[in-house]
Amino acid sequence: AAYMQFDSLSGQGRFDFARERFLGIKTLQGVAQLKRQLLEALSHAGIAPPGLRSSYVESIGRQQGNDGVRAALGQRFQAPQELLCALLSAALFPQVAYLHAPNTKKGPCAAELVRLHIREPQGESSDPQTACIHPSSVNSSVGGADWRSTYLAFHECVRTTKVYV
Repeated sequence: AAYMQFDSLSGQGRFDFARERFLGIKTLQGVAQLKRQLLEALSHAGIAPPGLRSSYVESIGRQQGNDGVRAALGQRFQAPQELLCALLSAALFPQVAYLHAPNTKKGPCAAELVRLHIREPQGESSDPQTACIHPSSVNSSVGGADWRSTYLAFHECVRTTKVYV
């Protein structure tokens, strides 16, 4: 909230705002720069509109008297909902599994064929590790076509005869 108020001000008003609230002006300027760099990275990844550069966003911000991020994004761009959900899940839950249900000729796959792809716990391999849904889980009876999402947050990984989540 403090940064948003700071960003809405211009000129000497910014310095006064920071001084009155005992905030570091360099820190607030660093937040603006970090936002522009993040926008450039998101643009490069295809999540934000393509071709956005930090220097361009900064020049827009100078013209409008703010950090330029909202103006560069505009109201026309809408990121894919599935991608945003996946990003939020990965950020909020470090233990996220991707649901892999193999295609069958007879329709939806059986619950026992559903596999989850999880990250290697030690992070040594970039290849996903296959896990199964633990038989005592409330999700153990859910079939492949019944899943509402392709992502699953889990609490712990148990290794017995198989890797279970």
